[in-house]
Amino acid sequence: MPEIAYTTFGRNALLTGLISHIAAILVSMISTSGAELFFSIVFSFSCLALVVGVYAELKNRDYYPLRDWRFYVIAAVTVFPLLGPLIVLGLLYSFQKSGREELVSVLGLFPAIFRLKANALVLFVLIFLFLLFAVVHSRQDPYFKRRALNGLSPQSVLAADHHENFVKISGQKFVEYVSSGNYFKCRIPADWSVYEPGFGLSAEEKKVYGVTLFGPQNGSPVSPVISIHYYAPGNLLHKTMDRFVRIHSGPVFGFVSEGKSYGEVRQIEIAGREEDI
Repeated sequence: MPEIAYTTFGRNALLTGLISHIAAILVSMISTSGAELFFSIVFSFSCLALVVGVYAELKNRDYYPLRDWRFYVIAAVTVFPLLGPLIVLGLLYSFQKSGREELVSVLGLFPAIFRLKANALVLFVLIFLFLLFAVVHSRQDPYFKRRALNGLSPQSVLAADHHENFVKISGQKFVEYVSSGNYFKCRIPADWSVYEPGFGLSAEEKKVYGVTLFGPQNGSPVSPVISIHYYAPGNLLHKTMDRFVRIHSGPVFGFVSEGKSYGEVRQIEIAGREEDI
């Protein structure tokens, strides 16, 4: 019966690319520090692994990938989130050796995907992805960003003296902040720095609107951080308020990392409304 991959190298590369692609998409949907950097690294790696796997398999089937426009089409669709890898595997499944094309059927594609098997290399990739996420998460965690804060200061809500919408309250300068989508506005300290993620899904794509701020260290080894976000209906991160509270009221991996603490969720009254805090 037709297979998606016939060589060990091809199977390993394709399965590695598929796993990496899924890991990148899942992490990009998590509201955690370092998610954007992890996504940019792992998603690019997944596309490369898929392309390399396709190249190896086409060569094994007596194709000339670099001279075949179909190879470049497959390489292009690897960048499509979620559907990309499935299209890649489907197209590769349809490109069989001469004389075996008539055996290809749509119903045989998904069984062929489940027949993809790899060796210990894929286990190594899984371990590597977990370690990479742990490292990126720890290095990007606002509570541990010490040196990076100096680099963020130029993007700080800054120069309130040159800002039209600043106010002074008890001698402290504040700047008016309006979220993208105009969902809410608030005043933020002018000397705090704004974290601007460079990668990952946009606020409109995730339907999560807000800002993350780093405060001045003032001699402390760590800096305070405040995140203010509005989760619009249909957002990709938290379907319900209960899910948000459950995820953010405890440690991500089940253990408390250094410098963090978690209190009990309780209900209090804020501005005349009952809220969980």
